[in-house]
Amino acid sequence: MTPRVEGLAIGSTTSEWVEFMRPASDMGERASTKARRRRPLFLRTLARTVAAWLGLASLGAAALGCAADSRPRATAASSSPRAIPLSRERIDALVTDLARETAQIRGLTFQRRVPVTVETTAQIAEHWRDTLRDERDEIETEEALGIGLGVIAESTHLADALTELVGREAQGYYDPDSGDLVLVDTEAASLGAAGPAGLDARATVVHELTHALQHQHHANMVTASSSRQPALSDGARARLALLEGDATIVAMEWAQHRRGTRFIGAPDMLDRVRRWVANAQVLTEANAPAYLIDSAEAPYEAGALAVAQLVAAGGFSRVDSMLTAGVTRTAEVLHPEREAAAWVDLSTPSASAASEAPAADASPATRVASPVSRSLGEMELRLFLQRVIREERAAELAASWRGDWIVLERLGPALRVRWRVACANAAEAARLAQTLQPLVERWQRDGCPRMVGGSRTFCPATIDSDGALLRVSRGQ
Repeated sequence: MTPRVEGLAIGSTTSEWVEFMRPASDMGERASTKARRRRPLFLRTLARTVAAWLGLASLGAAALGCAADSRPRATAASSSPRAIPLSRERIDALVTDLARETAQIRGLTFQRRVPVTVETTAQIAEHWRDTLRDERDEIETEEALGIGLGVIAESTHLADALTELVGREAQGYYDPDSGDLVLVDTEAASLGAAGPAGLDARATVVHELTHALQHQHHANMVTASSSRQPALSDGARARLALLEGDATIVAMEWAQHRRGTRFIGAPDMLDRVRRWVANAQVLTEANAPAYLIDSAEAPYEAGALAVAQLVAAGGFSRVDSMLTAGVTRTAEVLHPEREAAAWVDLSTPSASAASEAPAADASPATRVASPVSRSLGEMELRLFLQRVIREERAAELAASWRGDWIVLERLGPALRVRWRVACANAAEAARLAQTLQPLVERWQRDGCPRMVGGSRTFCPATIDSDGALLRVSRGQ
């Protein structure tokens, strides 16, 4: 799965982020894994592929380390005074000041002003529902792919899960169609506030203004295109990781400015980002599938670290070069040092895949609809591995990715999936297959009635390797 609404702002809290920005020696005892703390930080729901490109926000200033107080707070209401609604003139003045600071950090000038529109949570939620209606076919495909890969429950209704995520937490977004920054009314009211709430709101605006700069200078990466890859694909996630990583690093630098110090250029900059990646948690209190939450945060965490490495190596000009050239693989963002010759194209159907197609005279109940095929990429392989191993180890193993291709077939209501992943060598493919065996055992134990030949007590599934190829099969 991959984030669909690029940058829907979902609330973070200042106290949640402060530890990552501090030197490691100043950090107290903390949970060793994300699983031990599920505090709300930020939500990036799934990346959309149609006209309105929504910008990520909600990297709150506190989350970025501007607060001096690292004590957690239960809710924003319990720790901050009630925000007082601001006049339109005051909002415009604050955003103008933040735009100047954002441009200075990013090294790009605004070609046109970014107006601010204030909406209620209900209005933003309705905007999201319209998006879901526009993308109904692709969402159904993503749901089928998730079920087919065994990473979401067969009872999952993806559109409902996405609606709940956004409806509970939305703060705002950047809309490239209008060029407006849209903020929820409560967030706009906090812009002038002192303390964590105000810092969070202003950091949200900085993040969104970075997306506006991207839109104005690199429209090819931002505006919708009929040739753009679908949301659940390697190319879409690569684009998302680069855009959101860029905006995240700018917001982090802005946050450090609030404390009178610098983030970019600091000797421990990459260590700070790694600590944030290791401990950041997607914000949500919605009852969403764990895999959906993990896939929502993955491009932002990986993108932040990748962009931080680019900036450390050559400043934001390195980021601009990649934005200008465009990216088609998450591995290009994660491993910019690799040559193009490293990648393997598996999009040509294999003889074995062709032999699995049903006969032309198959009955209507079992006839194959047009198959769906695409590359999912290294980041999806990471998420797949995270079903059985820790995130850090998953990233290490997934780095052997050199190419992939998945084919989803619908036989009436049943599904069949074949996923092939090219690895660096045969040893890496065998290691991946061995690591993933507990996943096969889980499938076989739990059953998979939606898969061809599956039932509640049986799941026809295998994960093995053939030379440098990892093979994942579900459904007969």
